[in-house]
Amino acid sequence: CIARREQSCIHLVGAKVIEARLEFQARIEAY
Repeated sequence: CIARREQSCIHLVGAKVIEARLEFQARIEAY
């Protein structure tokens, strides 16, 4: 992604990855 501050960009990407992992775990637990 294009951002003046690389740290903010990495932080946003990391947050999305964490959310995806939590959703994936929730789906596994649902079964």
